[in-house]
Amino acid sequence: MKKFLTLAVAAITVLACTAPAFAGLPQAGDLGVFFDAAGTQTGRTGVAPFVGFNVYVMAFDVPGGMEAYEFTIQMPVGALVSAGRVLPAGATDFGAGDDNFIVGTGGICRGASGPFALVTYNGVLFLGPVNADTPLCLVGGTPSSFPNGAPGYLVCNSPGNLRNFGFAYTGCSMINPASGQGPIPDATQSWGSVKANF
Repeated sequence: MKKFLTLAVAAITVLACTAPAFAGLPQAGDLGVFFDAAGTQTGRTGVAPFVGFNVYVMAFDVPGGMEAYEFTIQMPVGALVSAGRVLPAGATDFGAGDDNFIVGTGGICRGASGPFALVTYNGVLFLGPVNADTPLCLVGGTPSSFPNGAPGYLVCNSPGNLRNFGFAYTGCSMINPASGQGPIPDATQSWGSVKANF
């Protein structure tokens, strides 16, 4: 029994010390879709048809910075139409369509530190009535430069050094989430709520 208690205390101590790793916050090299320029809001309630709103695709502390990047904002067909897209100054999009981004930065190294907006997408819902839990997710660009087809970037001053982004939270956000919140990773549960499962 004493050995069991010692192991339990050790496990709880390890979990307590590593809590930030389980917090689900964006990590270096992550990419996410948000409803605010700070990269924190993954759910947006009260969105009505034909009323514009912004979606921000954010990268976080990209190792080595980016000279080019690619991804697609995946959404239900016909759910959302673009009312405009804003790229960083000097950037050029070579992707086909309003939701497919294959972007060169114009030779400027971008996003090496802090959250960085890769695009501000001005969207308008084109459905009525608006469904609850309409997802916006990030997937690879088309055509993809990556064998796995996932979103990624070209490291600054490093020809051919392609890296995939990780995903902030789930890589998805929700329009009109039924819960009133966007996707929250399971790892954000408190220790008490985890214990309650057993």
